[in-house]
Amino acid sequence: MHYRPAPGLEIARLGDDDRFLLRSDFVALELSGETAALLVEQVLERMDRPLTAAEIAERLPGYRRDSLEAELGNLVRQG
Repeated sequence: MHYRPAPGLEIARLGDDDRFLLRSDFVALELSGETAALLVEQVLERMDRPLTAAEIAERLPGYRRDSLEAELGNLVRQG
């Protein structure tokens, strides 16, 4: 499976914290915490093509691949 941001995804940092608003045409999600910051900064903002879970895991060393896949699945289900 390949993952890619929703078309037209906008990412906004909320304040000085590790809080982000991800907004597309159909949904808005707020992510927060250190892991959210890494996901946004190391993956979403640099994603120039669809990536596999393995490729995303390479960008986030220190996180187990099965945990990443579970969280990516959660994001996909939320829109």
